[in-house]
Amino acid sequence: YNVSVTSGSVTVSGTKNDNNAKLEYPNGNTVNLNYGETKTIKIKVTAENGSSSTYNITLTRKDTRSNDNSLKNITLSNGSIDFNSSKKDYNINTTSGSVTVSATKNNANAKLEYLTENTIYLDYGESKIVKIKVTSEKGTSSIYSVTITRIDTRSNDAILKGFTVSTVNIKGNKSSNY
Repeated sequence: YNVSVTSGSVTVSGTKNDNNAKLEYPNGNTVNLNYGETKTIKIKVTAENGSSSTYNITLTRKDTRSNDNSLKNITLSNGSIDFNSSKKDYNINTTSGSVTVSATKNNANAKLEYLTENTIYLDYGESKIVKIKVTSEKGTSSIYSVTITRIDTRSNDAILKGFTVSTVNIKGNKSSNY
């Protein structure tokens, strides 16, 4: 007999047809099974006259764990991200000096881990990467990378609008004699 089970610990109990028969489990009637593992429990039934039959119950534990190592979403405290769970690398520009990256795993039983600090502080023009690792129940992993660059929004206008000499008001930025 072949039986698929989902539990890690299985006990098999036989019921004899004749109350006078003897029921034995030569190798025990309880087994512990890892995911995907198969083990056999033997049941031996011996009749009053000494004849016997042995039944092999082959148990296979299905691997019902999820292989989902994806994210449901990534959000930023300052800025936005066009998220797609199959895309692993993102480049984001921000005007803020600090950004917190938050992630939500797609499968509640997966493990989410920030491989870097998820709150970063940026100077003008600086880039930093936040790495997020998601590990499925089966142990497969994927890594998402969010590169955040603080754009320099400071003015670069170094042009003189005008100046005053004593009582003469001069405007413009052309070189002239007054």
